[in-house]
Amino acid sequence: MQWFKHDSDAMSDPRIKKLIIRFGATGYAIYFHCLELLTVSGNIKNTETLIPVIIENLYIKGTQEKSAREIVKEILAYLIGSGLLEATR
Repeated sequence: MQWFKHDSDAMSDPRIKKLIIRFGATGYAIYFHCLELLTVSGNIKNTETLIPVIIENLYIKGTQEKSAREIVKEILAYLIGSGLLEATR
């Protein structure tokens, strides 16, 4: 079983606080699920292929305003833009 270190004070990171303020528990869950996926795969080269995996694994539902795909895509863009995740090429 692979594992990664999860700091017990992750919630005190200002970037994580902003993530939760903006996206709630869904953003937090997607962030840590991405870390879990990275632990298994080593890197994520294409976020487009990651989106359906996250939707299925976390049972992300769309709203009247946004589809599940749009919600996850927006959160992934935020995670990369904030430096919580790093995009690879």
